[in-house]
Amino acid sequence: MAEFAALKRGLELVLENGWTDLWLEGDAKIIMDIISKRGRLRCEETKKHVNYINVVMPELSNCVLSHVYREGNRVADRLAKLGHQFQDPKVWRVQPPDIVLPIIHDDAKG
Repeated sequence: MAEFAALKRGLELVLENGWTDLWLEGDAKIIMDIISKRGRLRCEETKKHVNYINVVMPELSNCVLSHVYREGNRVADRLAKLGHQFQDPKVWRVQPPDIVLPIIHDDAKG
């Protein structure tokens, strides 16, 4: 449920900022499969999140959804841990926090 809610909020931020090119990566394969294959859900609240996601994604001019293993998703993992330290949600629009910059540089090097 939390991952669907986070993805929905991420898409809201995409729309608020007018971004159209988006690559969504997630390490929860079942969630990626539910979204891409439009899997059936029993939980009504989760259905609402997934319906929103499935309406917004096609509206973006270039949106890719892919599964990445947790080892390949270190920045997201670090940001999630960092987020637990804040009382209010944080959004970095220009530059990510310094704590993830070394990981981003490592990823860029391959």
